[in-house]
Amino acid sequence: MNKKPVMTLRFFLALFSAVLVCVALAYAVEDFWRNRALVQKVAILAERKRLADDCVQSVAGFAFERGRVNIVLRGAAAIAADNRSFIDAQRERADRHIERVLAATPNSAEVKAQDVRRAWSSVQSLRAEVDRDMALPAPQRDPSLPPRWMDLSDDLIDRLEYLLVATTEKLGDGDPY
Repeated sequence: MNKKPVMTLRFFLALFSAVLVCVALAYAVEDFWRNRALVQKVAILAERKRLADDCVQSVAGFAFERGRVNIVLRGAAAIAADNRSFIDAQRERADRHIERVLAATPNSAEVKAQDVRRAWSSVQSLRAEVDRDMALPAPQRDPSLPPRWMDLSDDLIDRLEYLLVATTEKLGDGDPY
């Protein structure tokens, strides 16, 4: 009596190979999802880095404008051409970066972005008065302008720094973005 084996060697090897392929495929799928999550985290980190850079650049540009305007407003003479061009360049730089920051702010930091918008709007409305006064000699200037300028400027810088912290403080799996 010639009995056939229940499982031939060829069938066993094919089944074993199929199981190994399935295990390898499972590991590959797991790696794919892990790498996909890592790519998403890196993209978020890169976006935050750009946002942080724009925040820092806006603070730097505005701080230069703020300081030079303060010096000119407290000086005796009307603004010189080199000071005017310096202030204009720093103003353009700060405004460009503030616009980028506000455009890229995530929803989770929208309250802080609104604070920046309000402070920036106040500074922008005061700039016309500042520009007018800087063109005048000291006796004709509004003496209350330098302290008002500094107060509003300080507030804008503070708001930008708070926004920077709010958008970069939470890095990890519980990411709100």
